Amino acid sequence: MDGTPHDDRARPVDAPNPSGLACPYDPRLHPGAGALGLLAQQVWARDPTAVGQKATRKQRAIADKESHKWLTSLEAVCAARAACPQTRFVSIGDREADVYDLFLVTRPPGVEVLVRAAWDRRVVHAEQYLWAAIAATPAAASVTVQVPRRGAQAARSATLTLRFGPVTLRPPRHRARERLPVMPIWASRSLKKFPGRGRAGRVAAADDDGGPGRGDGNAVSRLVWWALGH
Repeated sequence: MDGTPHDDRARPVDAPNPSGLACPYDPRLHPGAGALGLLAQQVWARDPTAVGQKATRKQRAIADKESHKWLTSLEAVCAARAACPQTRFVSIGDREADVYDLFLVTRPPGVEVLVRAAWDRRVVHAEQYLWAAIAATPAAASVTVQVPRRGAQAARSATLTLRFGPVTLRPPRHRARERLPVMPIWASRSLKKFPGRGRAGRVAAADDDGGPGRGDGNAVSRLVWWALGH
């Protein structure tokens, strides 16, 4: 069962500064049964006087940012796990969820986090940065997937080459005064290649349950979870 954060925003499309309600929600999904219901939902309206705060994001605490929604979402997943102790929960987040504070959250056994990486974070390894560290791992598996039609682009097949391995993230430089701990995670990467074309796309997912290290099948299962959640 997946607790999957999404971020749907309703905005007047003709407004100079589009605004509206932010409605991230957590549907309950199952790989075999599809959507099971709604686990949690957050709704708020942005303060129009707070527009333009991006420049100060590194100076503000996580509680003062919209990014806190990912922590709130994970809290809901952890609460669901307490009510269903025999069920495995996976909280899936897109690039916007690549927040260091999310990895620091203490989670009960049976709750996992899968996030599409947005930042080439520093790591403790010789490669120094996340993308290079994952690229240095050997190719573990190849999977052929069907890419659906999109607009004028016809449906086609693609081959994904999977790489994964344990990495330890360093905390962000701008938060050095907080003395945050390093964070060991499992990182996976898939490169997509279409027949007759070069490789395209890069997806790096941070998964701190140690699962991918148990075998190629678990790395493939992360792709399945990702497809289910998106």
